[in-house]
Amino acid sequence: MKSTARVILIASTMMSALTGAAGSTFASQPSVVGPQRTATELREAHGPISPTGFRIVYESVTDGGSKEQVTLTLAEDFIETAREAHFRLIDFKLRRSIRIDRSKRSFENYSLYGEIAFRAYEMQNRQHLRRTLESMNVNDPPSSVNPFWAAVELRVPDRTAPDAIASRRDDGDIVRFSYGGSEVSSFTLSTTQVPVALRKRFVQGMREVTSVHPAILDAMTSGGTVPQEIAYVRAKNSGGFKYTTLVLISAGPVTPSYPLPADFKADIRPDRAVAPLERPGAKILRELMPVMLDAVAGRHGSGPQSVSNYKSAIDNAMRAGQSFQALALALELSLQYGDNLSTCPSSETACHPFGKIVQAAERDPNGRALLHSFRIEQSDPAAATRERESIDTSLLSNGYLVGAFIANGLNAQGTRPEDARRLHRDAILGNPYVGSFYKDIGDHFTYSFEIPTAWLFYDLGRALPGRNQAESDPLARVDSIEKRLSADFPEFF
Repeated sequence: MKSTARVILIASTMMSALTGAAGSTFASQPSVVGPQRTATELREAHGPISPTGFRIVYESVTDGGSKEQVTLTLAEDFIETAREAHFRLIDFKLRRSIRIDRSKRSFENYSLYGEIAFRAYEMQNRQHLRRTLESMNVNDPPSSVNPFWAAVELRVPDRTAPDAIASRRDDGDIVRFSYGGSEVSSFTLSTTQVPVALRKRFVQGMREVTSVHPAILDAMTSGGTVPQEIAYVRAKNSGGFKYTTLVLISAGPVTPSYPLPADFKADIRPDRAVAPLERPGAKILRELMPVMLDAVAGRHGSGPQSVSNYKSAIDNAMRAGQSFQALALALELSLQYGDNLSTCPSSETACHPFGKIVQAAERDPNGRALLHSFRIEQSDPAAATRERESIDTSLLSNGYLVGAFIANGLNAQGTRPEDARRLHRDAILGNPYVGSFYKDIGDHFTYSFEIPTAWLFYDLGRALPGRNQAESDPLARVDSIEKRLSADFPEFF
């Protein structure tokens, strides 16, 4: 049901709604922490730990009889969940979601924004699919598009539909909740109170260790009392329902320590960032990750090309009558460092203002075609893409740049995604120091709902040395999206 055009429309609408006017008002800020950071760097970036902490331990029992211990540790700036050998640290100060493998002494570090963006975008998608099925008079839609079950799965409410949840309290202080005439959750409270300073983290932590509707979560945690027993039903993707009961083992104050040991090794595993593994994002990340990590560290090739080197290469091209080459270099310079050619100081004899480069490029058929494609891409992206594909890039030292523009045109039309991914990949391989290329391929994966993949590209692009700090930097829009996510979904931060 997810046609490419439909998915792009939803993702584009959601990104626009999240940014709104923010793209022009929020200042661009470099990424402080990204997936490439070491455990020591993360610990230093987080800083001192408040002594106020609280730990809750449950036994989880499913309807199949399987049991496991679930531990939730709360601190003022983070929470940690542990299920058997699976440890997850949510660092609210750094806005990172960190998976810790204690047996391998390693960790994976992903953007918390990416996780919340996925939930927000996917809820938009479910709402659209539900409306589509309703218009088709489908009598038995899947549970994934049902407003209640979608909210349970994604942990965000469907604000376009009423909750329609009924509640009642039994004589034994059991609070029961039903939906569609069936009981979906219940809880009883213990006498143990969570410290006031940790109440928000308590709600966030219970969201992570249970699968209940946000409205039920609010009712269960509103008084700050630890639930003694929780029972809930979750719809399975394969059909049917899964029943789980959590029974309290212990709850009480602890002195928290940062759960990520300093000597654990960062393990960026592209296959874990996307699911299933055969999705396009996994393949692209496996190929590009070593190159991108080298670029972030400034050790790819001989390092990033400097502004002066760009200007010298442009000067050589202009002197040789290669105006199209000069234009391609000037465009790449602007993408990597921002506007450096609006004017030229008199002391820089090798500098050519961008306007003069454009004038010269208009006399070259390939340069003229590229410039014309920019003028029509908003009104007719298909024609702009065809024009770019007609350009002969064989004599360019950076022909991958034209490929990047073609890929963006394909994304705008929702066509030929494999070609778009190949061209985006080639652009990063051509110059992995251009943050705009990371933004472009990240957007491609946002449109295809591979949101964690998209944020890996966004994070690494913002960690590049000498990142463009101009307002025109495309990655500034990601900064704005993150600020908007924080404002629209404060309960997750």
